[in-house]
Amino acid sequence: MEQDRTYQKSVLGHTACFGVLICVVVCGVMGAGCTSLPFDTAIPSFEEKIVITTGSGNVASNHAIYPVTVENTGDLTVNDVFLQADLLDVTGGSEMVLASQEIDAGSYDPKEVRTVNVEFKLIKLTGKNVEIRVTRMGEKG
Repeated sequence: MEQDRTYQKSVLGHTACFGVLICVVVCGVMGAGCTSLPFDTAIPSFEEKIVITTGSGNVASNHAIYPVTVENTGDLTVNDVFLQADLLDVTGGSEMVLASQEIDAGSYDPKEVRTVNVEFKLIKLTGKNVEIRVTRMGEKG
């Protein structure tokens, strides 16, 4: 009786080892075959790819308007794009935030591009060298 159980454990061990070996061989052959296919097998990226660019602004004594372009360069729709726009005083080489605002830019389909004008009002800008910085914020809860 004792010999039967020993034999049974031995057979199961060899079967498991053989199964793993078959799996490795099949996966290896499939992997090698996929890399040599004559057509494009690129898998689309599942990362969100939002590109934000700013244009040159129109700055007056008490307001500033900057065009901000948001582009989804990825292959998936991106929902709930929130931006933060900071108007910066860069006079003298330092950087000071004069005003900030949050922008709900909405959702973007793949390859969609939109431009919005970001306007800062009632700010004393006389004699200041100003720039805009726009960053994407995390998800709103």
